[in-house]
Amino acid sequence: MSLTTGPRQFNFQSPKQRWTIDESVVPTNGWNKRGPAMWYQQKLDLRAFSEEENKGLDILNVAIQEGGIYSYSDSVDHFPVMMVLDIISSVKLRESQITDMLPVMHDGNFPSFLGNLKDDNQKLNTSQVIYGQWRAFAANANLNLGSGSAWGERGLQVFQAGSFGQGEIIVGPAAYYTRAVFTFGGTVSCLTYVPANIVVCSGGLVEMKGFQELNQMARMSAR
Repeated sequence: MSLTTGPRQFNFQSPKQRWTIDESVVPTNGWNKRGPAMWYQQKLDLRAFSEEENKGLDILNVAIQEGGIYSYSDSVDHFPVMMVLDIISSVKLRESQITDMLPVMHDGNFPSFLGNLKDDNQKLNTSQVIYGQWRAFAANANLNLGSGSAWGERGLQVFQAGSFGQGEIIVGPAAYYTRAVFTFGGTVSCLTYVPANIVVCSGGLVEMKGFQELNQMARMSAR
């Protein structure tokens, strides 16, 4: 049965998670971790768009919904900083790409930007990043959640944020969502918490000529 053009809405999701840098608390539920970096990935199967359909998915709006408070608990008054990136891309981000995003706080190698990525690392062009948002969180001593709180003892609050991505029309075979989290400061046993989230994507399925679809597939796979 042929796919009809028109409005579409779909979601990406990631579960809540808590962890420590020293790995005394290790992430679960599909999260991965290496050093101060933790990430979760999800795939959107678009093979139905590739079966002689000549269709593309044009995302017009992205909204991030979060089910709780970013927080931390530490044994001493060391205040952590957390960076959170939400990225929708046409290729799956490799582990090396993710862990090289933020080797230090002032040197963010975000995908599709001209940073100081290693020569042998994955390089994404601007067509391959559909949507991206970064946020920097800092500890807020006024957000005292109490030791009995399910979120931790103190809250983290956004102090800087930005967005990136080209909003290209997505074609098959797949699109990928990556949530990457980096923790700086605090102690190695500082327990940090990230709430569950939903990324709501609204857009439309559009008709494409055969050559347009092939060109778009080549752009999004960096061929």
